[in-house]
Amino acid sequence: MSRLCYWKMRGMGWWYLPPLIALWLVLPGMLAIWYHQDPLLAATSYLRLCEQVIPLFSVWWLVMARKEELTGDGRELLYIYGGYRGRLGPVLFTLIWYLLHAALPVAAGVWLLPEMGAEHLAKTGAQVLFVWGLCLLLMELLRSLAVPLLLCAAYCFGAYLLEREVMEQTTIFFDVHTGPTFWPKCGVIAAAGLLLAALGCWGLRRMRE
Repeated sequence: MSRLCYWKMRGMGWWYLPPLIALWLVLPGMLAIWYHQDPLLAATSYLRLCEQVIPLFSVWWLVMARKEELTGDGRELLYIYGGYRGRLGPVLFTLIWYLLHAALPVAAGVWLLPEMGAEHLAKTGAQVLFVWGLCLLLMELLRSLAVPLLLCAAYCFGAYLLEREVMEQTTIFFDVHTGPTFWPKCGVIAAAGLLLAALGCWGLRRMRE
């Protein structure tokens, strides 16, 4: 499976870079700007941006890996080498690989607010699971790559166009200072993401059979 994942990632070419640019250049750059302007407000602004960017780009490699499988130069080799197990493995690999890359900007947020580090870590992880699972399911339901990616982007950025109270009640985005409801809400979001991902993987298996 490791060789199959390597071929898919390598086949992406320049399309492999957007998550790296977002996580390792854009987020640290914005943090440096905000910290220079107002250190007290830098943490709030940075964590809010992370809340939009990190869940959104969690689906990028998932979509690009499927694109490489369907339309890439090595699609015949990937099809012959992969099979059902060879496709589910890379799907999970993209999530784990992305989480490893997202560890640095998340750690920066924890460093800014160490007293709320566990809460921000749990919230970000739950949001990533939800958006990733949603995209995987939409890819199987719609038999499309661009539409699920656009829908996830619209969800991540469109939620912030709502009033704060409405956003916290109707979306996965909410403030960490929500009292006793914080941890149950994180658990519900993470469970929903895992359920969506399981349905997407089941659809992937049915399609390959």
